Amino acid sequence: MKSVTEQLPSRGKFYGGALPDGKIVLRPMTTDEEELLLTDRENRMDVIDDVIRRCIEGDCSVDINNMLNSDRVYLMFAIRNLSYGAEYSVTVICPNCKSDFTIQIDIPKDLKIKCLDDTDDEITEIELPSSTVVGIRRLLVKDEKDIALFVKQRKSLKLNEEQKVSPEYTYRLAKHIATIGGKKATVAQAIKLFPMNGRDSLALRQAIEDTACGLDLTINHKCPTCGRKFPSNLEFTVEFFRPRTATYKRRPRDSAEARPATE
Repeated sequence: MKSVTEQLPSRGKFYGGALPDGKIVLRPMTTDEEELLLTDRENRMDVIDDVIRRCIEGDCSVDINNMLNSDRVYLMFAIRNLSYGAEYSVTVICPNCKSDFTIQIDIPKDLKIKCLDDTDDEITEIELPSSTVVGIRRLLVKDEKDIALFVKQRKSLKLNEEQKVSPEYTYRLAKHIATIGGKKATVAQAIKLFPMNGRDSLALRQAIEDTACGLDLTINHKCPTCGRKFPSNLEFTVEFFRPRTATYKRRPRDSAEARPATE
């Protein structure tokens, strides 16, 4: 299969002109990348990033760690589509009757995508209901890795175990905050804004959602058993990069070969 040119949801904004219009050339995965996916490495995120790097053709001077995470997710879907086709099957559990059923979607055709435009800024300043002014940004791939490391460390220390609180929630929100009162803020400074009152938290989360770009991984379902309609986030299973079924054509045996040998 030939290589294709894809346009990233970011349209290449905020990469210093390294990816004009956000266009990038991709090739399908080969058995080399499939073998890489089978390696027993603890950090699967790094494995996926290695696959993405290998499947990018031509000159791409943007390190994947400095890409918007939404661009990285889009590249994952584009490479999967290019390598195995658009069909992707996942099992969904109904929250009402607890029955499970399998759905099949075309990726990324069945997913909504939001791209940045010329009006989007790298940092969007907002005023929260409490009058606190913060500047929010979209997370980079390296931010997601920092969050994963933070969660791992907290779990290893068994913090928040009694309260059963996710260590990721507040830290992720803080990661989105780039400035406070017009001044650049570190994540350590941003975390001091928490715990945040409900109105501020809701406004912050809404602003993050409004300024996001990329694929919307929310899928709407209707349970075939009880008829309940509900949304769920698309999950990544082994099937994503290792489909279990494929189509092929069996060629008929040549009639001469099929006949038994005669003296």
